[in-house]
Amino acid sequence: MSGHSASRGGSAEPRAATPPTMMKLCLVTVGATAAFNTLISEVMDEPFFAKLRQTGFTHLIVQYGEDGKDTFHGFLEKHPEGDPALHGIGVGGFSLTADMHPYFMMAKNRTARNQELGLVICHSGTGTILEAIRHGLPMVVVPNPNLADNHQEDLARKVDELKWGIMGTIGNILEAIDKAEELRNEEPAVEEESVDSMNLAMEDELSFVD
Repeated sequence: MSGHSASRGGSAEPRAATPPTMMKLCLVTVGATAAFNTLISEVMDEPFFAKLRQTGFTHLIVQYGEDGKDTFHGFLEKHPEGDPALHGIGVGGFSLTADMHPYFMMAKNRTARNQELGLVICHSGTGTILEAIRHGLPMVVVPNPNLADNHQEDLARKVDELKWGIMGTIGNILEAIDKAEELRNEEPAVEEESVDSMNLAMEDELSFVD
């Protein structure tokens, strides 16, 4: 694989790091409806890459939206493949796509494809959270503080309370990753057949859908 980015709707396979025995992917997504460049700024930073390496991740894919494009590409221009700031992490990214399913699949535990169970770091959108649950993926849910009438914090707190994932905030993403790693060892991954009952629970607890 060559290059470190892809155009809207295109492939976003990460740049190849030194081929590991197993790939452990961190998928970051901000969704399509609202800018969340503060999250992109936090993950496109050397301490974030150091934390990924420390916790065994090998690759990062970032869905950065239209407003995060300059932040994403700017960091990689300063720190090209092989730069120590990347800590050996393979990186890929894209602005928007109509189908996130292939990227969620890349974070699943699939031994035949040399994939270890990864992590989703996402904005606190109902659709994204349910998609992570359907795929049985650990997640860090980060409310976007820039949204008016922000129900995202309520949803993130509920996800954390029910141990479907960890609530993160801007400024504590590294700590949230550690908590997500602890949670995956404490709790089994959500089974796909449990999604319907979880969906009903969310509807009971929350009176909104974004």
